[in-house]
Amino acid sequence: RRDRIHVVPDGVDLQRAVKGADSGRLKSLGVPAGVPLVVQVAALVPHKDPLTFVRAVHSVRHQVPAVRALLVGEGPLRAEVQAEIARLRLGDMLIMTGFRSDADELLAASHVATLSSAEEGMGSVLLDAMAFEVPIAATSAGGIPEVVTHGETGLLSPPRDPSALAANIVRLLTDPALATSITARASERVKEFSVNRMVERTLAV
Repeated sequence: RRDRIHVVPDGVDLQRAVKGADSGRLKSLGVPAGVPLVVQVAALVPHKDPLTFVRAVHSVRHQVPAVRALLVGEGPLRAEVQAEIARLRLGDMLIMTGFRSDADELLAASHVATLSSAEEGMGSVLLDAMAFEVPIAATSAGGIPEVVTHGETGLLSPPRDPSALAANIVRLLTDPALATSITARASERVKEFSVNRMVERTLAV
């Protein structure tokens, strides 16, 4: 029965101190100082749909020429993603970093955090972005809308729609007032997904 089902969302540690990667570290990855930066932290696996991210970045470049993007993660789709980056001639501005132990710092240094998933349970990396006060452009796959409310705590687009994802990235990069209002609301919203709240809800059950 439904009254016997209790949902306890995943939690993120809001007490950890994470500082965005400095200009030297970003430069070592091919990101010049002062440019708009889009970061996706996700394994290169089918349900994360990294090809939609790559194609979205291709569209963003035409509207925000200075943009740079980092795809942080590793997985079986690496060769396919590399081939698409080469096909779209994005090698100078979309960098595949592979696995990084400093993924949090790279995410915290970004101007927009994305998640291009075609399927998703929750998208815990979005909780990190909210905690780091980085505006979110993600798909509406799976449980993501339970975390991100479109137009309030982030911008959502349909799965497998690079153009729509790109449009939302561009909005956040070119409208500082929108980005600021979204991050302000997101930083409040993420408190509902703290580790402490997860523990309290679990104990209550």
